[in-house]
Order: sequence, then C-alpha cells, then structure tokens
Amino acid sequence: MSFELDANSKDTTTGTLLNYIDLRFDKIMNLDWRNYTSNYNEGDYSYNIYYDLYMNSRTDTGFFPIGTTQVLTDGDVGFTGADDNQSTSIRARISTFTAQSTDKMVECGLLLDNSRTAETMFGTNLLPNTTYYFKIRTRLVIQHKTDPTNKTVLQSIDTAILPVTTILLDVTPPDDSMRKPLAPTDFQIAVDEGQNQLLTGSSVTFTWLRQEQDVIYQLIRTAGKTNPTAELSEYVDDPEYQSFLQAYDEPSDGVVNDAVYLDPADPTTHLGEFVYDSATDICTYRVNMRMFSNKLYYFALKAVKVDANRDLLDPSSESVWVSIPVTTSLIEAPVSLEVVLGAELGFFWTDITPGLTAEDYQIYVKGPSDGDFKPMTRSQCTIVKDNDGKTYYGRVKGLKTNSYYDVRVVKGTNTLIYEKTAMQTRDGYHELEVKWIGKPLDDYSRYEIAIMAEGESDYTLLSSADLAYYSDKGGTAQPYYIEETARTINSDSLYYHARIQSANVTLPGGLVTKQPLRANVKYYIKVRSVKIDPTEVDFIAYSKFVGPVNTRTEFNQEDYDETDRSEQQEAIFLDKMEALEKGYYWRVAIGKNQTTSILLKGERVADAMRNTSGEAFTVDLTDFAINLDTDEIYLPIDVIRAMNSSNRSLIIRTAGAELMLRPATLNASSNEQIKELYSRHGVKDLYVKLLIERSRSAAPAFASNHLRISDINDLSIQALGLSQTDKAMAELFHDKLYNEETGLVSQKLNMLQNAYVGSGTGTLEVINKYTQSLMDMIEKELSLYIDSTLKSSRLANAVRDIQEFDVPMSANLSHSAAEGLKVPYTLYDGTKSWQRVSSNVVETSSGIRFDLIKTGKFVILAAQSSIGSIPSGHWAESHIRGLASKYDLGEVFTGIQTSVMPDNVASCSELVLLFELVTGKTAENSGLSIRQKNAKLGLDGFIYPNKLVKSAQRQDTAAVLLKLLSVKRGVSMDSLRPGGRGMIRDDRSISDEYYQPVLMIVDIKVMELDELGNFNPTRQMTRAELIAAFSKLLKLTGDL
Repeated sequence: MSFELDANSKDTTTGTLLNYIDLRFDKIMNLDWRNYTSNYNEGDYSYNIYYDLYMNSRTDTGFFPIGTTQVLTDGDVGFTGADDNQSTSIRARISTFTAQSTDKMVECGLLLDNSRTAETMFGTNLLPNTTYYFKIRTRLVIQHKTDPTNKTVLQSIDTAILPVTTILLDVTPPDDSMRKPLAPTDFQIAVDEGQNQLLTGSSVTFTWLRQEQDVIYQLIRTAGKTNPTAELSEYVDDPEYQSFLQAYDEPSDGVVNDAVYLDPADPTTHLGEFVYDSATDICTYRVNMRMFSNKLYYFALKAVKVDANRDLLDPSSESVWVSIPVTTSLIEAPVSLEVVLGAELGFFWTDITPGLTAEDYQIYVKGPSDGDFKPMTRSQCTIVKDNDGKTYYGRVKGLKTNSYYDVRVVKGTNTLIYEKTAMQTRDGYHELEVKWIGKPLDDYSRYEIAIMAEGESDYTLLSSADLAYYSDKGGTAQPYYIEETARTINSDSLYYHARIQSANVTLPGGLVTKQPLRANVKYYIKVRSVKIDPTEVDFIAYSKFVGPVNTRTEFNQEDYDETDRSEQQEAIFLDKMEALEKGYYWRVAIGKNQTTSILLKGERVADAMRNTSGEAFTVDLTDFAINLDTDEIYLPIDVIRAMNSSNRSLIIRTAGAELMLRPATLNASSNEQIKELYSRHGVKDLYVKLLIERSRSAAPAFASNHLRISDINDLSIQALGLSQTDKAMAELFHDKLYNEETGLVSQKLNMLQNAYVGSGTGTLEVINKYTQSLMDMIEKELSLYIDSTLKSSRLANAVRDIQEFDVPMSANLSHSAAEGLKVPYTLYDGTKSWQRVSSNVVETSSGIRFDLIKTGKFVILAAQSSIGSIPSGHWAESHIRGLASKYDLGEVFTGIQTSVMPDNVASCSELVLLFELVTGKTAENSGLSIRQKNAKLGLDGFIYPNKLVKSAQRQDTAAVLLKLLSVKRGVSMDSLRPGGRGMIRDDRSISDEYYQPVLMIVDIKVMELDELGNFNPTRQMTRAELIAAFSKLLKLTGDL
C-alpha cells in the first residue's frame, strides 16, 4: 500500500489560522473475500474494508487512533474518496481534534474506553513547526446482516511510520517563557493522620502542591510577615532570614545569590528533609534546625521558574510570596529516663552496601578472661540500622564493669567490617550511666543532668566536663552517646546515653571542687532539655526535669574497709528488695511443682498500661520457663479493664511462643462469664488464669505427610471469683515482707547483719553472694505464701471456663528448620480434628504469627509433600519447589498435590489466583467468584472478564507481574519504569496496554526474550513458566 504526504499547509477559511496535513494512501481493489472466509454469502453477510489512521507525537509509545473510514461524518479526520467506488486512493485531512471523535473510536472497537482522547493527547489542533507520526492499519469486517454479534474482524500489519513536520504559520505564538508561575497558595503546616499539626518546639513540617513542572521553590523565614511582592532588600537583614540561610543554604547548589531553593525534580540533594510524591504532586519539607520553642516565626514560599536544565532564568520569573505564621510549641522534655544497670558498650559502623539488614552482621567480643573472640547472641546484643541506609548501631549488654573488651563486627561469614580494641566499660565504683529518649540536637540545644547523693538536700547541675565524650555518626564530639534503637527508628527521636564520671563537691569552707562519684552511695538523677534562641542567644528555654531515677555505685574493697559494714550490707539488701518490688509480677509457688507460675501486680500493671507509651505490655517468662512445660499466669481483672480502656495489648513471652491478648480479647464489661461471676454472692474480685502447657505428642495424630516443627501448645483460660480483693491481697503480701516482727525482710536482714564474712580480699563478693541467697529465700517463701493465699481466697463455686474470645488473640510460635510448607494448625476445645489456619498468617523473624479464636491446642507443621511428582530433571523444578515451600499451590492449580504437570497450559484464572495467593489475599477474598476476585485485586484492567476462561498469554503474565511488583514495593504501576531501553524485535505484536509492563518485566529479567529477540506476547504460558516467573520476582522483592 502506498502511504504518503499529499499536502502540508495552513487553512484560513474558518477565520483562524490553522495547520492541516493531507495524507494519501491506496485502496485495496478487487479483494477476493473467499480468501478470508470459508462461508462467503453476500445475501446473509456484509463485507467491508475500513482504513484506520493512527497518530502520535513520538515513536516510543503506543499510537492513538484519530480516524477511520468506518466513520465518514462527525469525525476529526476528513476522508475524501473513501465512499467513491471509482477512486483508487483516499485522502485524509488532519487539523483539529475533539473529545467526541474518541467516542466514535470506542464504538468502532478501536479503543476500550474514552479515558484518553485525541484532544487531551494532542490539543485542540495541530501545532505549527511540530513533527507528528502516522500509520495506517487495514481492517476487514465480515458481519451478519441480522445478527450484529456474529462478526469477524481481520487486521493487517501497520504501514511504515510516516513522519510529517507541520509548517511554521505566519503568526508566531506568543512566548510564555516569562509568564509568572502559579503561587503555592496552599502552602501550610502539614498534619498527621489524626489531623494534628506536625509542629513541635523545635521543628515544623510544611506541605504544598506542585502545580507546574518547570518551577522550583524558594523558602525563607523571617521575624515578620513577608509582603507578597517583597524584594530581597526588604528582608535580607532580617536576623531570622540570616539564621535560616546559615542552617539550610546548600553551599554547593551553584546558585550565586544566597537562597534556600527546593527542587521537586531532585529532592534528595537538599539540606533538611524534603519529600516529593510524584503520584500526588505533594511536596513536604521539615525544618528542624535553629528553631526556638514558644516563638512566632513567619515562613514564606514562592515558585521560581527554571529552564530545561533546572537553572534559574535571567531575568527571573517568580510568583508572589505566600507567607504564613508559625508558633512553635513549648520545649519538649526528654522521656523514658532510665538507669543503665550493669555494663554495656555502644558503638556504630558504616557500610554503604545496599540491601543489607541488621541480620547480616555478627558481633564478636573478647573479654578480659577470654582467650579468643566469642559470638554474641541476639539476647546479648542488639543491632539497629539507621534510616540513612548506611549507619548501623551495635550494643552489647551483660558485660562486667571496670573491664576492657575488644569488639569485632563481621559481615556475612568472614568480612570484617568494624574492629575496636580496649573499649572500657564504666567504672562501677565511681561512674553511673543513664539513658533517655529525646529530640536530635543542634548547635543551639543540649541536655542538662542534675545529680544528688542520698542524704543531700540539693541537686548539683553537671557540666559537659562531668560526662564521658563520644563521637556521633557525623564525627561531632558529644557528651552523650547517641544511637537509634528499635523504639526510636520510626520516629524523629534518638536514644541518649550519658556516663557520669564526676560532679562538683563543696568542701568545708565553701571551696568547690570536681570529684569522681563516691563508691557505695545512692544517687538520684534527673534530666531536662535546654534550647537557645539562635537569633537572641540570651533567651534560653528549659523543659521540666524528667525523673529522678536512682541507683547506687558499687562497693569496692577500699571503700568497704572505710565504711561501716552493717550499713553497707543493709544498703545492698534494701536495694535488691527495691528491685524485687519494682517488678510487675510476683512469682508463685517456686519449686513446688514443674510449673512457672506468676501473679501480675494489678494496680502497678494497670497504672503502667495507662501511663506509658506503646501498643503492648510484655511479660517475659523465658528466663523461668527453661526445662518447664507449663506456665500459669494470674491476671487481676483491673489489668483486663486497663487493657480495655487504654487500648493496650498484653504479650506473654514464654518458651518457644509469644501470646498476645488484644485490648478486647477479654472484655471485662461485656464478657458473659465475667459478668455472671461478679453477680455471685461472696465474690469481691476476679482473677483470670491462663494455663499454657507444652507437649510433643499429638492426639489425634497429624496427617501422615505433616511434620511437627514446634511444641504443641495447649491454652486454657478460667475466670476465678475471689473472697477478697486484689488490693487486700497486695496488702497481705506487703505485710508478709515488711512486718516489723514477722516480716521476711527483717528476718533475713538480721541474718545478714549477724553473719560473719571475714575481712580482706573477697569479702565484698561473699557479702553479695550471701545477700543474693537471702533474696532468693525471700522470693521463694513469699511465692509459697502467695500460693496459699490464692488457694484460700478462691471460691470453689465461682470458677468459669472461658473458651471463646471477644476478639481473637494472637500467637507467635517459633519453629525448627524443615523442608516444606510451614502452616499453623489448631485443635480448639470441643473439636475433634486438627484444622489448618489459613487467614491472618504472617511469617515473622522469630516464627509464624496467627490468630486464635478459642482456647485449645495449636502447633506449626511442615507439609512434606504439598505438591505431587515433577518430571525428573525438569528445568523449573527448583522454582516449583521453592514457591511450594512457602505457598500452598493447591489453592491455585487443580490436582497439583498429585502431579504438578508443569507443561500444562495455565489459564488466566490460575494467573489471578496465584497473584491472590502470594499477596496474602486468599482468606480475605474467600467466597468471591473469580470475576469478583479479579476486580477486587485490581487486575481487571488487563485481565478482562472474558479472558478468565482462556489461556494465560505472556503479555497477560507480564502485566500481572508488574502489578505484583508495585504491591510488594508499595508504589503505583505507573511509577515503575525500566532502567534501560531494551530492543524487543516483535514489539509491534504487543498490545498497547501491555507494552509498558512487558518492557519493565523483561528489563528486570523476570521474563526473557527468545534467541531471536522476540517476546512472543500472545504465546500461552505453561504452569512451569508461570511459577518460574513469579518465583523470580518474589526473590527480587525478598519474599522468597
């Protein structure tokens, strides 16, 4: 077919000067329709030849239909000669575009919908001096005259692309390069999900909408409101403006005049936290340097136009200023002040290798008595990765004071990444360490620590000279060690550790001298935040002190010899008693049976739940549950009420399991068993008893092809009515401890003070050991007393079994390594067979987490043969077994448990079900038809409903894989672009809606081209090919 340019000119007939293009192409003459149909019948069928014209302004994306000879009237393209049987060619004129013409294209089947129109793609008319590209496609339509649905459509291949550059019109369009950009009138303080402003005493976060692509933004801070048309000279001497420039003007931005510019096209190069969301065009910028608490500032933003290289125009083109007031809040006090007991070492290292996590590193420590380095377990150390992606914070706990340690960090198996020798732990005799959570510091903020020894009347304010110095990750020396922890990593706070080495002491006569802390002395410590106004340095703000916390320096032999032995022994003893009472539970019946039994301290735990942060309150029994198979936990009803009212969960951590009672798992006000017990005569209070028993034999037995890889946990719960209140029993326990005549404390303290331990070297160690043995005796005797009190207070007629939960509780079971699909199973009370848990199952770093709706038994099993036979040596065997080890492919492929049949053709329905399986939506979509699932999963944009019963093609698979990649990475499909421009030989065979997914999936090597460079988009996918493609992508996302 000849396809050529016929005319390229301008049209003045309408009164408006417009470009037009005339294209000419040959008709197909004397077509023998018998070559295209086996049932040629002019009486029953109509036979039509249509020519479809496609256009684009570039060649690397899909072309758009702008006209067809099927529509000769009311279309954008005027065809001449199409309905003239004597004409051997057709001329098509292109000039203007309307949205209505696109509706005609949809009616003719050339477009799926009118979401895109020629007008939105190319404007209302052809532009002058612009290159457009055209091609023609011939369409043969055979349609029954009385049954329009009986239709056959045959299409030719496209003609070669014909480029045409429109002529330059007489009148050059006005240059809008100096048009003022749109002002960011929506510039405001950002809010969080609860609509609370992101504003503190030292930071503020702004947000605005990017309305144009060819602009950057300039931000200033001033003491007064900025006039919309203000020039630099009007605010250049403003002290707040200068302070802001000193903090945020990037010296390497290449801009001659001092200013803070923010470019959404490159948000990572700016000082501060600038984020641009390309999906919504929302910009956010956080200012957290040189801000003073409780102060009014004015921030102003304007848009500044740039050229194609993102450089400022000369002369400049700017919008007006949009100025808003910002009043910072009061200074924030530090939180979570604690004493660091024992000795710890903190350190950090840098590794820029991408994709690594804390799990890729191992810490080794060599102590003073060690011959070689020893690996630290996760209970002995922590590793946290900073959000900067390269800094890792390590901390080793449980070390000896007054000792030197060598530390190594190894990446992988043998790559040494960090080493430091002779790291010294704190001097336990003369140094103390505290830690707290606080906001990041700058040159105008700090923390102040005050300390007071027991018996003194006033606190002494410490200076930085009293503290040990450390380098932070930026290389700055600080009087605190600063690190990220699991608690702070997702916030704008940091953990601060301060090692106190000395304090000012006033000697007789008023002389003040700096001295080390004294041994054997109890100290009280508190901390506050200090902020200096960057522009008015005489203005200083102080937060309230947090604390005090208290601790005691260790005894050493020299100080012991100089201090009264009796007072020292009593101090040690009482400190240990204080530590015992600070706990959140009492041990019950220690050594009486093979059970770990505890009673939560009702009022103390309830207060902690109401007045501390965090979503869950954890009770850890792992230290006691070693070699014991039964745990017994008593929960006062006040704890249940506190969970309900404060929306806090309770986590019980024991051997191989972690159980979480959600805030409403047991509802104290609506649970029928609890309400009924309270109504009974004589019931003054309630306890809820949780009994957890671990076993290794199953009755009934598991299926023969399933292997147990965790303990079988059996959970039962009872509500117990009591004849006295929890508060009354707490008073009994206190009297048991502190009764002046019969109390355990006075008894054991007398034993300690009357014991002779000698003198000289080793005396202190003997005292400590003896004191600890007395403490163990107190705890055991008290536990037996608590046990007898519980038994005597329990009412026999006020016990109720609780088998169903108001809200499901959560179980997290650890398991041993094993081949096969790892699945939780339950045997609920009242049922006779093990049932698989299929909903809300999540693999965690420590095991598998799932929900429990009733009491009973639960376990993790590994299915040894979740799939059937695979032909020996099949190329996809490793992919199939790998995917089957994590996902139950029987949910997708019928009969796969008996035989995989890898070379069977996969259907589009199976493609949808496999996507549903690996995204964890199977349980959520239970009961939906395959059409409903396809729509809910968002796949109906490329897996049309009528394709669900057909075989899956390679281009279908590529589109679903790209959707899976976007789900796993949490981004939109449109934002995923290939890294390079690969050559696909048969790219014209790829449908437009699949073109971008195919390019992306081929680029990341999840699907490949054949040896000729063809993708073969319409070729059917086999089961093996489908599974292999999903396996490759899930390995890429780290899910397999």
